[in-house]
Amino acid sequence: MMLHETMIEIARLGGGLDLDCSKNILFPDTMVAIAKAAADSGKRPTIIFRNVPTLFPDTAIKVVTAGQGCVVFAL
Repeated sequence: MMLHETMIEIARLGGGLDLDCSKNILFPDTMVAIAKAAADSGKRPTIIFRNVPTLFPDTAIKVVTAGQGCVVFAL
């Protein structure tokens, strides 16, 4: 299992991530932080949030907005 801080750092450095949220609990603030770090990297890595058990519309919008084109939800 990877620490949330490590996921954020990977995204900040421009690395792509495929995060299975059925195996890793990610709170909305963490998803936003990962997406923002990716957008701020300037490299536009893709972050795929896979199997998000409960994804509320307002959370999805916050994450996508923070990611500025880096985020994909695989539902």
